[in-house]
Amino acid sequence: MNKDKMNQRRGFIFYRSFLAAIDELPPEYRPILLDAIVRYALCGQAPDFSQRENAFIYRAIWANIQPVLQKDINHFIAGLNGGAPEGNSNASKQPKTTKNNQPPSMMEDGKMKDGKMKDGKMKDGKMKDGQMKDESVTRTHPVSSLFPTIEEVRIYCRENNLAAINVEHFFKHYEASGWLDKFGNPVNWKQKAIDWDEHDKADAKEKEPPLAKDYGFTIL
Repeated sequence: MNKDKMNQRRGFIFYRSFLAAIDELPPEYRPILLDAIVRYALCGQAPDFSQRENAFIYRAIWANIQPVLQKDINHFIAGLNGGAPEGNSNASKQPKTTKNNQPPSMMEDGKMKDGKMKDGKMKDGKMKDGQMKDESVTRTHPVSSLFPTIEEVRIYCRENNLAAINVEHFFKHYEASGWLDKFGNPVNWKQKAIDWDEHDKADAKEKEPPLAKDYGFTIL
């Protein structure tokens, strides 16, 4: 084990299974096993239980703990080397990249293989200015029609007799949200204006003072 690299390790994972195994030991055995775990995980120093009383107990528990510690050590050293541990299946799965930084299995002559990606968003294998072009998406409205000016809101409300709506309040509310609903979709502001007008009418009606009851005579 590379001692210089192990000296760079600042910590390690202490798994709950370690604690469960240690709890099964008599109290006088526990510090010895804890010391063995720490020194192996941080320094790569293998313990020697041969001179310990009942050494077979230590060896039995260590046989379950050591492989877990070693696996973490392998990952740590691989991280210092900038790659997956030797023999790790992930190391063989890394695809070679082209000059466009795309895996060769996905790129063919500047186009995506088979003309599509797995999620189906690519169509006809076309790319434009180095970016993928999704021809299945078309814009049916210009951006300006999605986001009105306050004057456009006033005109629409006036032409449709939406007299109860507070135009300034309505405009500021949806301008602050970017004219998007809670799901991030553009709102239909004309329909929202109608809804607000009906709501404001109902709200104003609730605030009207009750009419005096007619008892059929006049109190002087």
